Amino acid sequence: MSGGSVGEFYQSNGHIYGTHLNAAAATRHFSINYSGSYVHGGNYTAAKAFKPVTYGIPGDVVASSLYEAVYQNLNAAYRWKQQVLELGVQYQSIPYQGFPSARMDMTGNHSTRLNLHYQGRFQWGELELQAYNQVVQHNMNFLADKNLGAMMGMPMNTQGVNNGVKGKIAVPLDTRNRLEFGASYNHEHLNDWWPPATSKMSMMGPNTYITIDNGRRDRYAAFADLKTQWDPQWNSDLGLRLEDVRMNSGPVQGYNAMMYGNPDNPQSLPGTFNRSDRQRQYIIWNFSAIVHYQPDKHSSYTLGLARKAQAPSLYELYPWSSNAMAMNMIGWFNDGNGYIGNLNLKPETANTVSLAANFHGSDPQIWHVQIQPYFTYIHNYIGAVRCPTSLGGACTAANLHAESGFVYLQFANQTAEIWGINMDSSARLAQTRRYGTFTMSAKAAYVRGDNLSNHTPLYHMMPLNLRLALHQNWGAWRNTIEEQLVAAKNQVDALRNEPQTAGYGLLNLRTAYRQGHWQASLELANLLNQFYEQPLGGLYLGQRPMTYGTALPGSGRSVNMSLQYQF
Repeated sequence: MSGGSVGEFYQSNGHIYGTHLNAAAATRHFSINYSGSYVHGGNYTAAKAFKPVTYGIPGDVVASSLYEAVYQNLNAAYRWKQQVLELGVQYQSIPYQGFPSARMDMTGNHSTRLNLHYQGRFQWGELELQAYNQVVQHNMNFLADKNLGAMMGMPMNTQGVNNGVKGKIAVPLDTRNRLEFGASYNHEHLNDWWPPATSKMSMMGPNTYITIDNGRRDRYAAFADLKTQWDPQWNSDLGLRLEDVRMNSGPVQGYNAMMYGNPDNPQSLPGTFNRSDRQRQYIIWNFSAIVHYQPDKHSSYTLGLARKAQAPSLYELYPWSSNAMAMNMIGWFNDGNGYIGNLNLKPETANTVSLAANFHGSDPQIWHVQIQPYFTYIHNYIGAVRCPTSLGGACTAANLHAESGFVYLQFANQTAEIWGINMDSSARLAQTRRYGTFTMSAKAAYVRGDNLSNHTPLYHMMPLNLRLALHQNWGAWRNTIEEQLVAAKNQVDALRNEPQTAGYGLLNLRTAYRQGHWQASLELANLLNQFYEQPLGGLYLGQRPMTYGTALPGSGRSVNMSLQYQF
């Protein structure tokens, strides 16, 4: 037995194009599957100019949004009796990727992952084993757009290793109860260093800047899960997980002692960091309880309670410098602000309660409604505060009180809460012989996050949004008219000087046709060429000068096409 598919696609905005191939072959005991894809994209354009023309870059072009990537995945499996052994190899190569809301671009990212998985069924139960290893080589610098106006490049290199093992046993205790338990180990190793941009004494030379040296994060975990079918209407799932997280890193240094501190001086920032006890151990536990109730064939309810604890990451603990340029290189928030780590961070713990209510007709395709409210209280939430003046450098008194512009922050434990509601529904409007079936769907979401320590809204919260769509299934045709509505984002994090964004609506048209082995699709995205700013896009930093105040705009009108052949 064999089969697969091959296809291509093109998007006019950004001149994005790509191709993919999937192929599989199997015998009674052996199977092999390959999937690969390639994508290339240029800078996309907004619906109108949102900035002045600078260095020849037009006002409507979102600079530094270009990218290229190759993904390949090969899996082989051998099955005997009731046992399966699988070996997977994944390779990712991204020669370059611009980030229009970050100060740096990616100039190379190459990742290889090996995954070995075993699953067997026996009279006493099931056994599952897994081992994996991933190696990543990551490089940052300026691509062409950000290089315009730059005095020099700034290479930044990262090498990471992520590997581990996991074992799980599942045993039926009786006809109603099933117990799953096991253990896992995960190891992360990270080196982050910035080679000198010049051999002369300067802001970026002559030495190598070391952000994280020999960073380690080891997680030892044991877990258990009890699934119970109480009766045809009630079932539950109780889970418990214990973790021992151990972290450490090596000594650091800046580009030079004059601007970044002398590592040999115990009073300097790198000297203080190097003398400190950088080893950390966190004992955390997680718990979940899910109860599902189905009173009849038209409705069901799911109540969930969860406690999720998470230790700080390497980048939240160990970045050490208060130098403005160095701080600007730390952060993954698309806000343009600078960050410094905090060795005193505690694990954050999120306590969540949620309820999902599902209602549907005898055939869920005729109509269904799902409503899911939730509430989360987070103790020791890992947020940020303006960095204290005791750290020196960019951590000034003016930075503490700045109400606009880019600011400098330090990770800190706080208290926060997040609550919201999700809604998903659909209803069949008509079913005709001549024009097929018409269905209306609606998806809505609202979330609110509050930092109870700072008395400010949480950063990066999506405003109220709604998707309405009319679908037509007409023989070999699948047609959709979709309206996406997003409310204004007025609840913003003043600590990070997060920008507000206006509400907007986007109209999208899609059609697809399938005939035999072939399928073709056409989409008119943002048909009316509506200008909008992405509520979660952060600030525009795609070119110089990188100034505060412009939110990252979304894509203007685009004609998207794809063609696929199945064999």
